[in-house]
Amino acid sequence: MAGDLNDPELEDFLCRVNELESIVKSDAVPDKQTEGSLSSAGSSDGVRRQKEPVDRTVINRAAFKDASTSQRSVGPSQSQTPDDFMKALEADANQRAEKRRKQKAEATVLKDQGNQEFQTGNYTRAVELYTEGLDRLKDFVILYTNRAQAYIKLEKFPEAIEDCQTALQLEPENVKALVHLGRAQQGLEDYETAIKTFQEIRKIDQKHEKMVTDYIAAVNLAESTARSNMEAEKLFSEGDIRATGVHETVMKLNQSNHPIPYYAGGMRVLSFTLNDDASRAQFRSFGGFDLLTDHSVIQQSLDDAAAGKDRKSDVQDLLCSTFDLLSTAVKDNEENIVHLINVPTTPSLLVNILSSASSEIQSRCVCLLYTVSRNPRGCCALLQHINVFRLLTSLLTFLRDPRADSISPLAADVLGHLIQSDRFVARFSATVGEFQELNSAFENLLLRNSKIQQSVLLESIRSMFTLTREKYVRNRMKTKGVIAAVVGTMERFSKKQSTPSMERILTDLISLLINVFAESCPSEGYQKELKSIFVMMMQLLESDNEELRQRAIGLLSRTLANTSESAVDVIKQNVIPKIVHVMKIDGDRCGQYASKCLAVLTQRSEIARKELVRVDKELKVICELLKGENSITIANAALIIGHCTQVPGLSGSLISTDIIKTLLSKTDTTSEAVKENCAIALAKLATTDDRHLERLRELGGIGILHSCMKYVKQ
Repeated sequence: MAGDLNDPELEDFLCRVNELESIVKSDAVPDKQTEGSLSSAGSSDGVRRQKEPVDRTVINRAAFKDASTSQRSVGPSQSQTPDDFMKALEADANQRAEKRRKQKAEATVLKDQGNQEFQTGNYTRAVELYTEGLDRLKDFVILYTNRAQAYIKLEKFPEAIEDCQTALQLEPENVKALVHLGRAQQGLEDYETAIKTFQEIRKIDQKHEKMVTDYIAAVNLAESTARSNMEAEKLFSEGDIRATGVHETVMKLNQSNHPIPYYAGGMRVLSFTLNDDASRAQFRSFGGFDLLTDHSVIQQSLDDAAAGKDRKSDVQDLLCSTFDLLSTAVKDNEENIVHLINVPTTPSLLVNILSSASSEIQSRCVCLLYTVSRNPRGCCALLQHINVFRLLTSLLTFLRDPRADSISPLAADVLGHLIQSDRFVARFSATVGEFQELNSAFENLLLRNSKIQQSVLLESIRSMFTLTREKYVRNRMKTKGVIAAVVGTMERFSKKQSTPSMERILTDLISLLINVFAESCPSEGYQKELKSIFVMMMQLLESDNEELRQRAIGLLSRTLANTSESAVDVIKQNVIPKIVHVMKIDGDRCGQYASKCLAVLTQRSEIARKELVRVDKELKVICELLKGENSITIANAALIIGHCTQVPGLSGSLISTDIIKTLLSKTDTTSEAVKENCAIALAKLATTDDRHLERLRELGGIGILHSCMKYVKQ
């Protein structure tokens, strides 16, 4: 009976509640007597917890105290029934849940404030706010990982490790905690342990494989850098002549009050000295890169060049020798590349000099960028720290300068290295104004295409084509200026004698427009450009270059519906036979584009429908498309068949085929377009020839016919 106080189960339950109260009391105020009582009860784990220090960041003692107090207050008494006692326990649980909710809300506010301070670089204040948050809620995991990240920025690696370990005690599979733990271990130069920590992430989720690979590569680079630094110091302490030479030259360059030619000469001497990995490591170890930020004369000269100010010949010489030295220092040396890009002033300096300095200094800057970007980690570092959009615009602007011809292939390669990096998209963002500048630079580059080396033009166009794979980019490149410049360049190349290089340029320009028109093709104000596209693509459909044919029909499919070409103009261009011919020789590779072109033409023009039936009497090429897997191609093929049923005699010519069965099979799909277009084609075939209707009945498809009659009426 529920209310029977002599119930053995109830007595056992109340006994265990009293035991819990006893344990909580002993945890709050431990003494030897309590230890003994626990031991005698057989709780070895309880004894171990008493002897070992308890991690206060994990266990909220205050909560236990509240619980013990609460349990004493609601403990069973002679006047309480079990129901009363359970209600008291429930009320206590609700009270503690509400208290925790308030604590978490307060801790979350402090976390957000800490994040704001972290973003502004005030890491010390961020740590203080995260700590205040933990005072509110001891087991709020994100506060430990955030504080660990701030500690790493402050180079307080032991503290970061402690926070990460606490977070992992609370959430053993917390990836963020493992990342920061590995970074902190790397900061303490415990490279082997750091690698093992990062490898633990793989076991949690394979999708982090690339991230893990990058972090391990960073650990290996840091270890290699530390090793080479130690070797440089060792050689110097042992009196190695090369190490001594590098050190002495750097020290001499650091001296002030010398004329500018002194520093320019010293830079050249130092460049000759850096002829192997050891000497380049010594340059880094002995503060060579600090010349960019700590040497007043060199720093001022670089700042003036970045601002585009007039320079004397001796300053020009100093800047040239500085960039030559930097290019030599980072050559085939990943540690130096990353070190250079991590110098705070370097990223903006490179972009500004490439935008504003004289052509001679710009060329030196391009050489340095080429050396950095051709290294995968260097390219990644550039993308992480530099204003990518400004750099792309500066490179395109540099390429159109006739004075840059000798160095332009390197600039085009830099452009390609950056855009083709798998890290590029993640770092790519721009304002409307920056997009306008990039578009303008690309337009101007195309306008002087005849004066640019074809290899350079090809690399530049290919890079911009790669950019348009992103919807964010292509929608902002859909401007009158860009489209007109691309079409004008295509016209100039299509009129010249074809060469492999020119065909590649045409292919990439067409691909770029296909991407730009992916969502929609503008019509108003673009009829001149669209007509030019139509004429050029019609010519290219007869090209011997398979890729060009496929790109041409692809662009036709994007633009044909928006051209002002009449049906008569289309037939005069012999477009239907050309498209059918391409479909026959290129098959599935162009099926989607070709079917869209024919769907547009047969919908628009009776002449086009008759011409298609004349060229392909039983629409064998179109019916073949129904057997594919691409839903867009199938939907367009069914649409074409529906259009062409209006041509006298076509339905009769299809009697001996499996067209009804094929169309019926395609209605069993989740694609609404396929289902609808196949149903329409079936209905039109059935209404133009009774034999198709009988076949439809035989196959049990009459219900589909009824369901689509509304489309036939429309």
